[in-house]
Amino acid sequence: MLQGGEEMISRAHSAQSARAQVNAVIARLPRMSRHKLREWHRKVERILARRPDDSEAIRLLEAIRAERARRPESERRIVTGLIAWEPHAPGRSRFHGWAEGRKVAVIHKLANHGASRRAVYALEIEGKRHPSTFDRIDSARAMGERLFAARHGNCLPAPGETAVDQRHLPAAPA
Repeated sequence: MLQGGEEMISRAHSAQSARAQVNAVIARLPRMSRHKLREWHRKVERILARRPDDSEAIRLLEAIRAERARRPESERRIVTGLIAWEPHAPGRSRFHGWAEGRKVAVIHKLANHGASRRAVYALEIEGKRHPSTFDRIDSARAMGERLFAARHGNCLPAPGETAVDQRHLPAAPA
C-alpha cells in the first residue's frame, strides 16, 4: 500500500512538473522564431501520436497553434502606413495585413490578369468586403489603409505623399 501511495505521489509530482514545463514553454512562445515554433509543433504532435490523451501536450499544441495563427504568414512585411502587409508572391492568392498585433485586412487575388480582366484584387477590411475590385495590389493596399484609418480615426499621409517603404527593414518583433 505504501508503495502504491508513493507511485501516486510521484505521478502527481510529475504532473505538476509537466504543467510547470508547459507553462514555461507557453511563456516563451511569443519570442520564438517561426522555425523554433514549427519545431515545437512537430515535437508535440509526436508526443500526441504516442499519448493522444496527454492533457499538457494538448494544451501546449493549442497554445502553439494560437501563436502561429496570431503571426503573419510572412515575417517580411511591407509597411504602407498603419498596416504591415505580406508581400505579393507568385502562386499565392491571399495577402494578409496586420496592425496592432492582429490580422485586420486580406487582399484576395480572384484571377490572373488578362486582356479583359484587369481588376483582379478584392479587399476585405476587418471582415467586411469592399465593393470594388482593383487592378493593382498597391491600389488595394492604399484603399485598405484609408478604410482602416477612417475606422480607427488615425491619420495617413495625404495623397501625393508617400509612406516609408520598410520592406527591407528588419521585421518588427512578434
